[in-house]
Amino acid sequence: GWRWTWNHARSLDDTPLERWSFPCPPTAEEGVIFAPAFSIEGFVNCHVAAFDARTGDKLWTSWVVSGQVEQTMFGEQATEPLCAPVAVHDGVVYASSSFGCVSALDAATGRPLWVTEYEQLPVRAPRGFYAEPRNIEWENNAVAVVGGVVIAAPLDSPTYVGIDARTGERLWEGQQRAPGAAGVLSFIVAASDAD
Repeated sequence: GWRWTWNHARSLDDTPLERWSFPCPPTAEEGVIFAPAFSIEGFVNCHVAAFDARTGDKLWTSWVVSGQVEQTMFGEQATEPLCAPVAVHDGVVYASSSFGCVSALDAATGRPLWVTEYEQLPVRAPRGFYAEPRNIEWENNAVAVVGGVVIAAPLDSPTYVGIDARTGERLWEGQQRAPGAAGVLSFIVAASDAD
C-alpha cells in the first residue's frame, strides 16, 4: 500500500530554500524530482532544484534568471511570479523561466548547459494605484522536446519558440495569433514515435 515517506514541510527550514516557492508540479525522472521555484529578494529569482525521490534530500539547486513582475505604485509585487513545469530528456532538464529565457541544465549536477532568450511581453509601470497587467494568453505548458528541438510557449511571451536541444540555438518562432486564423493557440502538445 501507499505510505508517506517524506515531505518538505519542515526539512527546508533554516536553508536557503526556506523562502522559495514551488508553485507548479515537479517532474520525476529516474529517482530524481526536478522542481521549478522562485524566490523574491528585490527581484524575482528563478531556480530549479533536484531532490532524491526516495529520501527528499536536496541533490542540487541552480539559479536560472532574475526578473520582475507587475508592481503596485508602492513597489510591491502585484502578481505572483509565473512558473512553468520543467521537462527532462536524455539527462538534461529544460526550463522555461517566464522571465525571458529557456535554459538547459545538466540533470546530474544542475550545471547550466545553455540559456536562450526569447521575445518577452513588457512589464509596464503602474498607472496610479493599480498595476498594469500583461495580457497572458498561453496556458501553463512545460516545454516539449521532440526530434532534438525544445519547443517552448513561455507564459510571458506572445510567441512560441523552437530551440536546438543540444546547442541552445533558436531555430524558429511562431505567433500565438496566426494571421487569418480563428482563435488563439494556448497549448503546446508534442508527440513522437521515435525512441
